[in-house]
Amino acid sequence: MSTQVILIVAASLALGAAMMTTGGAEYIAQVFVAVSYGLPPGGRFIGINVVIGYSH
Repeated sequence: MSTQVILIVAASLALGAAMMTTGGAEYIAQVFVAVSYGLPPGGRFIGINVVIGYSH
C-alpha cells in the first residue's frame, strides 16, 4: 500500500471525526434532507450520488 493511500485514509478518518464532533455531519445531513424533501427515493439516491461525485 502506498504512502499516499495511507495518508488519504488517515485524513478521511480525521475529517469524519472532526465533523461528528463539531456537528458538521448533522448540519450537512439536515441541509440534504431539506433540499431533497418531497423527492421520491430514486431522486434522493441520485442526489446523494451527485453530492459524492462533486466531493471528489
